Amino acid sequence: MSVICLLCILFLFALADIKKRCIPTWGAVLYWLLGAVLYGCMWTERGWAPLIDGFVVIALCGAIKKIFPKDVGPGDLVLLAGLFLYTSGQMLWRGLGVAFFLNGLAALCLWLIYRDKKAEIPFIPFLWSGFLLAVVIGAQCL
Repeated sequence: MSVICLLCILFLFALADIKKRCIPTWGAVLYWLLGAVLYGCMWTERGWAPLIDGFVVIALCGAIKKIFPKDVGPGDLVLLAGLFLYTSGQMLWRGLGVAFFLNGLAALCLWLIYRDKKAEIPFIPFLWSGFLLAVVIGAQCL
C-alpha cells in the first residue's frame, strides 16, 4: 500500500520536476504528512529499522548536497530524505540504486551527445523510474 502511494506521489512530482524544475512546497508537506501517517499505521510490522535506513539516506543527501551544492535542488533532498517513511530495506536501496544508475546513464548520454557538462537533468523522474523498476524486480524475485 505505501509503495503504491509512493509511486503515485513520485509520478506527480516527476511531472512537476520535468515541467517546472521545481517541487511545490505544499506537495512536499503532503508527502511528509502522508508518509508519517502510513509509517505510524505500519509501526508494529516495521519498527525501528526504517528509521535507521532514513538516517543513512539523510546522511547521503547531506553528502550529495555538500559535494554538488548547485546541482542538487532542495526538493530532491526533501523527497529523498522522506523515502524511509514509505519503504525500507531492500526496496529502498534497490530503488535508490536503480534511480542513481538511470540518472547517471542519462547524464552520460547527454554528455556524449552534446558534450555539455552543465545540462540540468531533473532527478525525480529517475527516482520514480527507479522505484517502479524496484517494485517490478521485487515482484519477479518472489
